[in-house]
Amino acid sequence: MTASKSRPSVCWAITLTRSALFAAFCSALKVLSRYQAPTGSGKSTTLRTASAAYLEQYGFNNTGGILLPRRRLFTIESPPEGRIPGAIQTAVMDSAQGWVDSIKSALRLDPDGILNGEIRDHDSAITAIKAAMTGHLMLTTIHANDPINILERLEMEGVQARMIADPQLFIGLLSQRLVQLICPHCRRPWP
Repeated sequence: MTASKSRPSVCWAITLTRSALFAAFCSALKVLSRYQAPTGSGKSTTLRTASAAYLEQYGFNNTGGILLPRRRLFTIESPPEGRIPGAIQTAVMDSAQGWVDSIKSALRLDPDGILNGEIRDHDSAITAIKAAMTGHLMLTTIHANDPINILERLEMEGVQARMIADPQLFIGLLSQRLVQLICPHCRRPWP
């Protein structure tokens, strides 16, 4: 991936009519947001875009020619799938304990937000929820077929129903699919 393609400036997965709604969602992020979609549907790209929008919303300080974000966003990924300017990106060992330890370590570093690449098991689900319960922004993905299935997947991972039902814990359950478009040069009028 080249540097120019590593940072999407707009969320290509969302139509222009919904991009303002998505931007408002990104600016309101306070606690736990989950993005779901099947494998290969652009979850990671959307998550990077939301993370970049979150950092851009608060701006950057120019410190001796170095731009430092006003918010601290830690990413925990296996492996990092693309650059997020201003984020502190961390590669984690691909094990349940690696994810748990990384989130716990990130919480000790006074983050404003944490991007957890993916909920994969009981331990990563519980740790992400506990981080969100401390008031930290937590962005993550989970493999599910629809938004309601996100809650079912969390329940299958052993998350208690009272935690799933907490109205202050989740601010968004987003689902996305890629839609094929015909490029303007290849289009032909329909009779």
